[in-house]
Amino acid sequence: MQKPLTDKEAIFSSASERKNIIILISTVLSVIAILVIVTLFFNKKIILQHEKNFQDQQTTQVLLAKIALEASIKGILKEASILAAHSLPEFASGKRDLKSLRELFIYEQAVYPENLAHVFLDAPGHVIQTQSKSSPPGVEANRLAVEWASEHWAELTVMETGPLIPFFNITQKHQLFGMLFPIRVDESMRGVLAVIVDLKPIIHHYIAPLGSGQYGAGYLIDERGTVVYDNETEIIGKTIFDGMHAQYAELIQVDKRLISEPSGADEYSFTVKRGDRLSRKLIVWNSAVVGDHKLIICLSAPDIEINKTLYGLRMQRIISGIFFAVFLLVISAGFFRIRQQILETSNALLKERINQQTEKLKRNEERLELALKGGDLGLWDWNIQTGQVVSNDRWAEMVGYDIDTIKPNMESWQGLVHPDDKPHIGKKMNAHLEGRRPYFEAEYRIRPKNRDWIWIFTRGKVMDWDIDGKPLRVTGTHIDITKRKQVEQALHESEERYRSVVENSPMGIAIINDDSQYIFANNEFCNMSGYRKEQIIGKPFFFMLTGKSKELAVERFSKRHRGEDVPDFYEFSFIHKNGELRNGQISSVVYKDSKGHTNSLIQVLDITQRKRDEEKIKENDKKYRTLFESSVDAISILDVNTGTFIDCNTAALKVYEIKTRSDFIGLTPARMSPKFQANGKSSQDLAQEYIQTAFMEGSIIFEWLHLNRNGKQFPVMISLSAMLLGDKKLVIAITRDITDRKKTEKEREKLITELQQALEDVKTLSGLLPICSKCKKIRDDKGYWNNLEGYIESHSEVLFSHGLCAECSDILYGKESWYIKAKKKRLDKKLE
Repeated sequence: MQKPLTDKEAIFSSASERKNIIILISTVLSVIAILVIVTLFFNKKIILQHEKNFQDQQTTQVLLAKIALEASIKGILKEASILAAHSLPEFASGKRDLKSLRELFIYEQAVYPENLAHVFLDAPGHVIQTQSKSSPPGVEANRLAVEWASEHWAELTVMETGPLIPFFNITQKHQLFGMLFPIRVDESMRGVLAVIVDLKPIIHHYIAPLGSGQYGAGYLIDERGTVVYDNETEIIGKTIFDGMHAQYAELIQVDKRLISEPSGADEYSFTVKRGDRLSRKLIVWNSAVVGDHKLIICLSAPDIEINKTLYGLRMQRIISGIFFAVFLLVISAGFFRIRQQILETSNALLKERINQQTEKLKRNEERLELALKGGDLGLWDWNIQTGQVVSNDRWAEMVGYDIDTIKPNMESWQGLVHPDDKPHIGKKMNAHLEGRRPYFEAEYRIRPKNRDWIWIFTRGKVMDWDIDGKPLRVTGTHIDITKRKQVEQALHESEERYRSVVENSPMGIAIINDDSQYIFANNEFCNMSGYRKEQIIGKPFFFMLTGKSKELAVERFSKRHRGEDVPDFYEFSFIHKNGELRNGQISSVVYKDSKGHTNSLIQVLDITQRKRDEEKIKENDKKYRTLFESSVDAISILDVNTGTFIDCNTAALKVYEIKTRSDFIGLTPARMSPKFQANGKSSQDLAQEYIQTAFMEGSIIFEWLHLNRNGKQFPVMISLSAMLLGDKKLVIAITRDITDRKKTEKEREKLITELQQALEDVKTLSGLLPICSKCKKIRDDKGYWNNLEGYIESHSEVLFSHGLCAECSDILYGKESWYIKAKKKRLDKKLE
């Protein structure tokens, strides 16, 4: 029988028991605390790793969406470029009719339903052919096509090829973008093709499916921050910088990164739903390039989406840890049983989560496959540790091999790369693997099997890391860009040709920005002004101009930039660097550069010498016109090509009795002459003969019968001189009226005839006639003495007049006083 405890022993036993209980409780609490701390620590690490994995998954989704979006747009752009490069020039050069062009537009819209409108214009606002869908978006697209083509016409005029892509047109109703192509035939601008594309179907395929959980969703903005797509449709068309995120400072900083950085990841505090409490959200983004613009694809999700799958598991682990500590001290079997149940529950949750992720990955793979096919992309996956490279059929097809025959390793790929390209590929890959670049991007040449070198563009990103943060696997795509490189090379050569033409142009060429400053000047412009290029660039365009020319140039510059009509050419004066006053002729065209700035392209011709020559010509014209008009001879000018007179002097009008010069101009030699000339030849034929002789011998002089205005004939002496003026054959005719001369000649001929007759009559007097030395009578043949005058008058028609000679006058009147005075007066008059 057990001995009962004493009071002292009982007290000691009770105290020891309490001590043991306290130790037990302390131990249990310590174990629980340690388990809780350890559990929280590992849970934190799991959450961080899970967030990282979750964000990587978001990054992959966004990257695939970006690739698919770019591929879809590039496909549309490629078809439109073919249309602009071949079909439209054929139409513009007459090789294709309107019906054929319309069928091409219809076919393009059938192949690419996203294309809402095709419009061809041959001048701003003047549509030659249009084909658009009859829906409201189609009507809006047709309107935008005409508006954009007209607005950017000047800029397209200086472009060799397209496209020019304006800023997107984003509203709640429409999300549109346009492509403008200049149509050229033999380097001549013949029109513009405008293609308007609906972004909605593309967004529906590639952006709308983006998401994660209940609240995670994808959205799309453009480079200016305009919302192109969002689940909350009421904000589509609004700009994120217009106060939308004013109360969220963190989000505004993220918005700035979205616009400025091509891709990235970040987090911020925001409401899951409008008006709900703030929560932390993770976001990733990537930019799809569309011409000179970009669309930013974003995917964001609140942290509750990331952690809700782990929340139950975390709480169960904490509770199980507590129960484990308690039941570990009570019974091991119960603990293992509870632990087993917890593990089974955890496994079930993890399996469900894995199934969900597997399904998402399957959908992503389907979208990836669609994007790869649409974008004609090859896919590759490189295991860095093993060197193995896994690729799809298209990747192998690009390099000319079958997927089953090409060796799946890095050495096989490196063997295809051009030796000159290997160093820079290695540098770029190392920069990405070392974390200095967010992506690996490179352009390089490879030699496919039995083919020449082709150009490849590849882009990739590290997808897996080990626990030390070292990259394990890189995944990426590549695409054949040989045609693009050929176009770039052709464009580069075209630019070089253009630069050479501009720099070596015989005309001065300069560009003035919208601040009225020179930003370019070619060699001839510098030679013309005497200034070097660095002395011209940055100066106001009017710094060399004189007063009135400066006022005129500033006025027309302002009007031209306001869109008002001004003359295409005008003359001005400027001061050469050496102080010499010179003259120039200028033409100007306003255009917008790729940044939207308004510039003026001016072409200047130095006409100083021409102006001097013109002044000399004016002086000579004035001098020769004075000589022309003051000539006493009639001078007229005949245009041989038309056969009509084109000018005459005042003397010619007087000769032909024509009132005005305008009445004379347009007459022909035949109309101013009788039908036949004195020699019996036709006036018209003989005039042509004389003109031909003048051109063969240089000049000819001849007599001619003319008719005056009243139809009266009169004789003239004409001198013809041939002259070439450009492509004109001219004859200068100097005409002199010889009517008086002919009359005098006629009278002279008559007098000669009469004298000859008189001589003949005198010859009838036979032998020597005896004359009396005193009375001067003459004895005829019959022996009678007759007065001399009477004898001559009877034997000829000669008449005599009588007077006194000076000697006889002196004999008869020499002593008379009146005679002496008259004789002296005559002598004085002679001396004067």
